[in-house]
Amino acid sequence: MTVNISDSCGPTNFDAADVLMSTTGFSISSPLPTTYAVKTDGPRSLLPSGLYLLRVVGVLFRPHPLPVLLAMAGALRLAERLRTPRDRGLLPASWMIGLPLAYSLYDSPQAPMMVGNFGRYYFPLFPFALVLGALALEAPLERLASAPRAARAVALAVLAAVLLVPPLSSLVGGRERYARNVANVGESDVAMSLWIRDHLPKDAVIAAQDVGAIGFLTENPLIDLTGIVTPEILPAIEGAAGSPGGRAGLLGFLATRRPDYLMLFADSYPGLLEEVDAEVVERLRIERNVTMAGTDLVLARPSWTQPK
Repeated sequence: MTVNISDSCGPTNFDAADVLMSTTGFSISSPLPTTYAVKTDGPRSLLPSGLYLLRVVGVLFRPHPLPVLLAMAGALRLAERLRTPRDRGLLPASWMIGLPLAYSLYDSPQAPMMVGNFGRYYFPLFPFALVLGALALEAPLERLASAPRAARAVALAVLAAVLLVPPLSSLVGGRERYARNVANVGESDVAMSLWIRDHLPKDAVIAAQDVGAIGFLTENPLIDLTGIVTPEILPAIEGAAGSPGGRAGLLGFLATRRPDYLMLFADSYPGLLEEVDAEVVERLRIERNVTMAGTDLVLARPSWTQPK
């Protein structure tokens, strides 16, 4: 079967039967997205990683400690309402519990980092934590309604402080981190993509490590070195960062496809530019990087496209 994947730069054709991930079971005909094969090597264990789950709790707890502490009580409240007129199902609780448990099966024992930058994979759980926390507070607040006015005022003031101070503190601290995130992307991928748009022909094929900005800002055909929009590269690059076999596969793929340029973080692929005898035509160094895969973004022309 021939599959056509169209991105903002144009279509890529390949034969699906030739692409199979040996460790993850991913193939082009799989219902799973390509990000599954890119982000993980498949389940590592049948038991959840306790260290990973602890880290997830930390991601959620820091900005919203009280709702997270009360979430289990809220889940029990949902369970109590099953098959009653107030039955609303268990979806919020199932999502809060199921997502971390599922991800923990893919966690690497060497580097439990599968939470995304700053824990962003779990940010969608915050609304559910707040809902469950509110459910847990429902009965105490109903009892509080009959208390003396002064007691109600003090209790509500304390509750408001406990609920609002941590997220507001996180917001103040996160403002600078967010600004740094935006600056890092602007100084690297966006700046390089704009340079490419202004200096390179639109039909120049670029093999890029990060295709988000360049795919949006240019019309150049792309090869995604990580495989998200170029899944036919996945078997070749399996283990590329750490194994000789993966590195050889990546070099072989590049030699076969012969992109006109490489756009990558040189510190993410040490020695690769020398191996393909690439000439650096533009280089950007990122100051105070906390976001990108490296600090040295280069646009290089491999030997096979250099003028003789």
